[in-house]
Amino acid sequence: MSKSRLHAKGCDSDMALNLFDPLVLETQFHPAFERVFRLSTPNERDVLNQWVEGFVDRDGKFVHEFQTTFDSSFWELYLFAVIKELGMQCDLAQTRPDFCVVSPQAFAVEAVVSLNAMGSPGAADRIVNECPLNLNEFNRKAMIRLLNSIHAKYRKFNDSYGKLDHVKGKPFVLAIAPFDQPKFQLQAQRAIEAVLYRYYVNEDSFLEADDGEEGPMPHDMQYVVKDSGACLPMGLFCDSRMSGISAVIQSTSGTWSKVTALSTEPDVIIDAIYENRRDGGMVAYRGPNAFYKEHLLDGLRVYHNPYADFPLAPGLFGRDHIFQATSNGVANLVPLCPATRLLVCRQSIRLPPGMMAQMLQGSFHNRSFWYSVDSALYRAYRKGRSC
Repeated sequence: MSKSRLHAKGCDSDMALNLFDPLVLETQFHPAFERVFRLSTPNERDVLNQWVEGFVDRDGKFVHEFQTTFDSSFWELYLFAVIKELGMQCDLAQTRPDFCVVSPQAFAVEAVVSLNAMGSPGAADRIVNECPLNLNEFNRKAMIRLLNSIHAKYRKFNDSYGKLDHVKGKPFVLAIAPFDQPKFQLQAQRAIEAVLYRYYVNEDSFLEADDGEEGPMPHDMQYVVKDSGACLPMGLFCDSRMSGISAVIQSTSGTWSKVTALSTEPDVIIDAIYENRRDGGMVAYRGPNAFYKEHLLDGLRVYHNPYADFPLAPGLFGRDHIFQATSNGVANLVPLCPATRLLVCRQSIRLPPGMMAQMLQGSFHNRSFWYSVDSALYRAYRKGRSC
């Protein structure tokens, strides 16, 4: 992205950030950054450096936060890469919200992550049997964390962001990523669609459907119940209570595995599943990273608020990789740009150096690692928590 496209008024975008030059003791590293610092390869760091190109550290704390808190900083870098990929002009001279897009439509973006509750394991924690045995319970926890994060940012919008001259009268977008528990990527769209539109598919009913059946219809989820027994109202976009938020950008795949999948790193196995939301059907990939092609935008979702004071134009995110939807009532989802290649979930499995070359010697010539997935196989896939 050229400096003119970045439109960074008054900011020096020539000063590249060195994300891996330690600013703190290694004992102060965030667990996720510690693994990235120790295990990432030059191929992967090259991808991240492309994301960073043109990024402006406006408060001088970004690298420190990247090393000590990681998740929110990494998500911000991913969003910056998305903005560049979509050809948007961004005024980086504004210090808040996170991104102030000036063209082709002016709108503001605030990045936020939902994190684990105090005392509970987070996304970077390694625990025994970390795969969720009860996906409804897994989603319940995710919904609570999402609600907390969205409500906190909306208060910030009302108290601060919404009063800024460069935000007034323009769409305001929350970009949220969940890093709230191990295997957080398994929630895919389940939790966020329930939070915004009261649109929820019961996981038990879905997984227990007979072969050949598509599974149960979504139902109206009016509340999510906290551990204390308190009920939190769902459907934030089902009325005008959050009309100041024009849309929510969400992804569960904007993770370090995205960096790995976009790299040329050879000693990695990719396990991914894609959905065609327009025509139906799924495909999965399980094989070497060298034969796998993922796009930066794969897995991105944009949910529009039908009650928004200032609507966001869907055409801004009109790429085949990006799913967009709105609603015309509770427990209702109206696709705007359905996406024929929607990444549902993906994980990368790192192998010892040189192992993949040995595995590939003459074994997989002309072989495809893609295969079709019907509804029954997807349920089995999800039951096995393969992603």
